[in-house]
Amino acid sequence: MTMIKYTKGIFGLNLLLRVHGSAIYRAVLPATLGSVVFSGIAFGWDQDPKSELLHPYAAGVLIGGITFLLIFRVTQSYGRYWEATGDVYKMQSKFMDAAIHISIYHMQSSQYDKIKPPSYSEHHYLNKHRLTRDRERVRSSRSSLGTAGKISARRAQRRSIEFVNMDGEISKIVGMTPSEDDASTEFGVIPVLNTMVKSMVETQTPKRVLVSRISSRRFESAFYSSSEMSQDSDDDEIDNDNDNDNDNDNENVLNDIGGRPPQFLTGRPRMDGNWGKLFNDGNSTYMEPKNLSEIDHNGFASIQGGRTPILFLQELAHLASLLNAVALSTLRNDVEGVSSPLSLYIPGSSWPAVDPKSDQNVYDSQLEAWLFAILYFLGQGRSPSERAKYNVARPLPVLGGVSDAEIQMLQMARGPLAKTQLCFGWFSEFVIRELDGGSHGALLSRCMQFLSDGMLAYNDSRKIMFNPFPFPFAQISSFFVQFMWILLPILMDQYIRSRWLGMTLSFFSVMCLTSIEEVAKELENPFRNIPNELPVVTYQAEFNEALITMYGGFHPDSFWKPPREYRERHRPPHPQPSDDDAMSTIKEASSHGENGEFSERSESEKTFSWKTESDIGEHEKMNSQLRLIVEQQGRMMEQMMNEQKRLNRVLEKVLDQTVDQVE
Repeated sequence: MTMIKYTKGIFGLNLLLRVHGSAIYRAVLPATLGSVVFSGIAFGWDQDPKSELLHPYAAGVLIGGITFLLIFRVTQSYGRYWEATGDVYKMQSKFMDAAIHISIYHMQSSQYDKIKPPSYSEHHYLNKHRLTRDRERVRSSRSSLGTAGKISARRAQRRSIEFVNMDGEISKIVGMTPSEDDASTEFGVIPVLNTMVKSMVETQTPKRVLVSRISSRRFESAFYSSSEMSQDSDDDEIDNDNDNDNDNDNENVLNDIGGRPPQFLTGRPRMDGNWGKLFNDGNSTYMEPKNLSEIDHNGFASIQGGRTPILFLQELAHLASLLNAVALSTLRNDVEGVSSPLSLYIPGSSWPAVDPKSDQNVYDSQLEAWLFAILYFLGQGRSPSERAKYNVARPLPVLGGVSDAEIQMLQMARGPLAKTQLCFGWFSEFVIRELDGGSHGALLSRCMQFLSDGMLAYNDSRKIMFNPFPFPFAQISSFFVQFMWILLPILMDQYIRSRWLGMTLSFFSVMCLTSIEEVAKELENPFRNIPNELPVVTYQAEFNEALITMYGGFHPDSFWKPPREYRERHRPPHPQPSDDDAMSTIKEASSHGENGEFSERSESEKTFSWKTESDIGEHEKMNSQLRLIVEQQGRMMEQMMNEQKRLNRVLEKVLDQTVDQVE
């Protein structure tokens, strides 16, 4: 659940001040005993010049063997640590892949047709024109600078994926309240990046900032008019001729081919993922339709737009979060009858502290913190009850919380694997029930494969957590390392004549080898050894924040609109008339007599009428074909009626002859 983070310092001096979690300070006691042994040999032991102890090989061989033993153990422990780290990340990655893929497949269903972006394949004709989907490009006046080199300070702020303030520090958006920042409103929302940066730049810096002779106008963004920026605009159809399209001259743009620069293929950004158009009720989810310049600190999980996220996505996010939380909970605690709690995760809340030293909820008092530090210094591990108390202070948060029914079912499942499999079953059943009816089998199978891969990574982590470092090897390593504080002083006595130098070298030599043993103990179980265990609570929080990105909807820049002149030139192909339309047209044509003239208000004409000359010609051609069909059907009907009359006359003659014969 925790992990000690550190930074580089001069000669690593900053690392020496950390005691809790250090393997060096745990080796101080045996190192001190080694110095005492050396001083006893040097000051109080009269050795026989012919004694075998004076030969360095006597102790050197044993010391060499113990050293190889320690190196092998620490190597295996180091491998176990990073294998567990990789397995946890792989597990979360596969669970996340399954959840995101399922959400994407769900958004392709027909209920979202009205809010889907336009398709490139349906507008293939646009590829023949000089259009670009670039979001920005270098201005022609700055083309000699290219895209490399130092950018302006303003661009560094406006194009940063992290929100930064004027000092370059990460802004505390998470958990912000109105009292923490003057830019927040009474509802605790924060102006969007472009608005805030613009105001800060205008008030605190000159309007034109030059950094290393590079202007802030070095790059040029894609154009769209102010009317297209209005979220209330209903001009969403491709064929609407009243749009204010991107018909810019773009004269000051880098042009490397031809005399006219490529035009931007753009449209009004849908900052709410186009959720606001789903019901046309004036509401959205995480963005307020009438005030797009403000964002809530809850991010995509916000409901400031007046509506909650799609219920399917909410349930999907909850089940995925619950599955990951239960998996991590069983990895850090597999003792039956010991508390392993789950809690409610609030999107946008502060990240859990990675280092337990920074978490004020871990210990009830400073005295308790010092007590555990002393026990750690002596090499004493935590008991199951102490680990349970530690887990209670750092519960694993779940999106949407956990219901009483879910907790009861999880308590009924016996064993860590059973609890995780129960959540896996809930997730899989939900996906199959929701998608099996309309989803392609291959897509559903792919999602199930992601979940299966995640469970495989979980069981690989369980292998490391449940199966400790082999006892025989741990025992022999711990046994022989106890001889180091005796053997090393004897070896030093054979080479060092200075008593104080010998005591110093004995101290650090014993500390080095015993520290390796302590490192191996800390790394061999990366889910239990506080404070050097994996920060699974932080992993869970990051997993939850990644899950709620599925509430984001469609890409905001996917709602592009072709330039007006291309729409006029390339109309969509005429739809083929249905059987009902054709029959209604034939019947109407038949009611106008033998000349086959069509009514000006015929249904087919209203359906397929176009204003261009080419469209009118196509319509007349269709009318002539329909008239020909009507005439052919009329002749066929007349022939059928004549044939029916002839058959009737023949039948009457046959009946008359039969009656006469009977009489």
